[in-house]
Amino acid sequence: MTVPTQYNVIGGLPGLGLDIMLELLSEFRLISNAVQFLGINKKTFQLKNHALFFKIIETLNYPVSVINNDPPEIVFSDIDGVMKKISKQNDRFVTISLTQVLENGIWTMEVEFNNSNDWAAIGIVRDTYEIPPNIYPNRNPHRDHMVLYGMHSFGNGKVFYKGNGTSGNIAFKDNQKIKAEFDSEKGTLIFSVDGVQQPVYVTGIDEKVRFIVWLN
Repeated sequence: MTVPTQYNVIGGLPGLGLDIMLELLSEFRLISNAVQFLGINKKTFQLKNHALFFKIIETLNYPVSVINNDPPEIVFSDIDGVMKKISKQNDRFVTISLTQVLENGIWTMEVEFNNSNDWAAIGIVRDTYEIPPNIYPNRNPHRDHMVLYGMHSFGNGKVFYKGNGTSGNIAFKDNQKIKAEFDSEKGTLIFSVDGVQQPVYVTGIDEKVRFIVWLN
């Protein structure tokens, strides 16, 4: 008699087969929750040896939190447990830094702006730099610690570092999906707009950084 091993207790994981357990793992959205799931017992921990494991892990997310350097101005709210909404109250410069330090792998941040009046940018900042409130990032001393890629009114798509802007990328607009991808092993920062990688990117980054978003 043929004994199924994928979907019953016999020869499988506790109560469920391997495929079902992997499907459950893929439903998690946060890495912290997936880690708890894997740690239930020795058999669930075996999932890490499956060929699909790392593909599933790549789809998970770290919890998002920000450094709010201007609490009266910045409103940070949750949308669905993973996606966050950042709003500003008044007509001030706002620089929002994520708390997550980008190291040991590839990190991505995807942003969509609304009602920005073409005054916004995304990028990275040195982890050691504390950003003051209400600053324009292309002025001293802030420009020496940040890389930013912005909309039409912020350099018309240029990528800025130390006050120098490099042309070649499109100036993104409201309601487009802007992605920054940082590879800590290669030391590169790449930008994409609506899934299209932009030609101007940054290399030679050899220190800890964090993602930032700037709004006017």
